[in-house]
Amino acid sequence: MNKSLLTGLVAGAAVATAGGVFAGYKMMSGPEYAQVLAVQPIMKTEKTPRQVCEDVSVTRTREAKDQHKVAGTVIGAVVGGVLGNQVGHGDGRKIATVAPSVTLPQNQPNCLSDAPTGLIDCGTWAVSR
Repeated sequence: MNKSLLTGLVAGAAVATAGGVFAGYKMMSGPEYAQVLAVQPIMKTEKTPRQVCEDVSVTRTREAKDQHKVAGTVIGAVVGGVLGNQVGHGDGRKIATVAPSVTLPQNQPNCLSDAPTGLIDCGTWAVSR
């Protein structure tokens, strides 16, 4: 092979490689940015509902068979009376005759009530002893 032919091939390959490298560099150099001409703020509020997920502890109670607790009250009164009579030797009548320390009935001021919430406050009442 001729020396000048070999030199021409090497020079041509170098030029082709340099051209490819330059074109690839232009493509890989990243995006080009445009000049910003104007900016207008967006002044609209969007109310989008959002869902919040939480673990919530739930306690379920069974409804009482005797909602007004009449049976338990009556049984407790009878048992208390029998035990009091047996243990106290029937002296319960003496204790029942003790006069109360406050004149009864007591006149108390009206309770405060809040109609929207339905709450009633009787914190202004006097203590009965």
